[in-house]
Amino acid sequence: MGMIIMCMASAASALAVGGLLLYIAYSAVTIKRNASRRWSTDTHIHYYFLNMMISHLILSIGELLNIKWIVEARLYPGTVCTIQGFLIQLGNVGVALSTMAVAVHVLQVLVLQWRSPPKLALLVLAIIWLLIFLLVVVPPIVVQHNIYGASGYWCFVDGSIMTQFLWMDTDFGGEGRTREQFRM
Repeated sequence: MGMIIMCMASAASALAVGGLLLYIAYSAVTIKRNASRRWSTDTHIHYYFLNMMISHLILSIGELLNIKWIVEARLYPGTVCTIQGFLIQLGNVGVALSTMAVAVHVLQVLVLQWRSPPKLALLVLAIIWLLIFLLVVVPPIVVQHNIYGASGYWCFVDGSIMTQFLWMDTDFGGEGRTREQFRM
C-alpha cells in the first residue's frame, strides 16, 4: 500500500512540476517582455528554482517507475532498475545541490549583504551539473559495472557498492582505494 501511495505522490508531483515548467516555458517565449506575469531570470533564485524543478521532475519520473515493481509484485535487476536508480540518483543530487545554492545565495544576500550579478548563477549551475556528472555518471564508469540494483522496495545504488563508497570516503579520504587493497 505504501508503494502505491508513493507512486500517486510521484505522479502528482510530476504533473505539478511538469505543468509549472510548461507554464514557465510558455511565459518565457510568448508573453510580452514588459508584462507583469512574464517569467524572467532577473535574480539568481530564478535560475536555481528552475534547476531545482527540472531535477525534481527527473526524480519524480524515476520514482514513477515503481509502478513496474507494483504491477509485477517483485523487484529485480535489469534495464528498468538501472534507469530508475540513475534517475533517482540524478534527481536527488540535483535537488540537493540546487537547494544548497539557494541557501548559500540567501546567506550571501541577507547575512553577508553581498550582491553578485545574476549571471553568476549560470556559473553556479555549471558547477552543479559538473558535480552531478562526477557523482552520478562517473562512478558506474570507474567501477566498470552496474552500480544500481534492488535497494529495498525500489532500485537505487546497490547496497554493497554504497558500502564500498562510504568505506573509501570515510576511512581512506576517498582516494579510490578499496578495503581489499588495505588487507594485511
